Amino acid sequence: MSNSKSNRLPFPAQILTTGIIVVALVGTAQLASSKEDSRAFDEAAEHTRFQLEGTDRKAERVDNALAGRWEVEYEAPEFTGTVIYELREEEEGLRGYLVEFSDDQGVWASDGTLVFRLHSFDGKRGKGSYKIEYEGEHYDIPCDIQLLPSGDLRVQYDYYGYTGDETWMRVEGEEP
Repeated sequence: MSNSKSNRLPFPAQILTTGIIVVALVGTAQLASSKEDSRAFDEAAEHTRFQLEGTDRKAERVDNALAGRWEVEYEAPEFTGTVIYELREEEEGLRGYLVEFSDDQGVWASDGTLVFRLHSFDGKRGKGSYKIEYEGEHYDIPCDIQLLPSGDLRVQYDYYGYTGDETWMRVEGEEP
């Protein structure tokens, strides 16, 4: 071994110096990464917020196309006559109520029964639940809806063999 002095730090000082350098490098890299990640996250969040707000506005506008009064003519053994439904925007979404009906003798009556809930609608087609009472029992029947080019609304359902294909016509004077 030679007696020459080296420029090396004693062992404990080497470990301490190395630790300080590593912590400084990691801290600097993490700080730079955090600022960059934070900026990217903020931009992504802003973009998502605009998309969601646009979706909300579109859903509201689409639901407005269905809001209003609709008339349906029925000819069935259980009931022959005319029913007026009113689709309303509510906190829970678009809901439909039976508001008036007349039998085949022309006798009109008022009602307020909830009969329809909209689940989805893209401006042309959608899905909902049609509430039907049959022999004293209440049923929530999944249904498909379609806004026809004529402006009429087609409501179709099939529930254990009980099928329906109804055409709801907008009551004259009602605007979408």
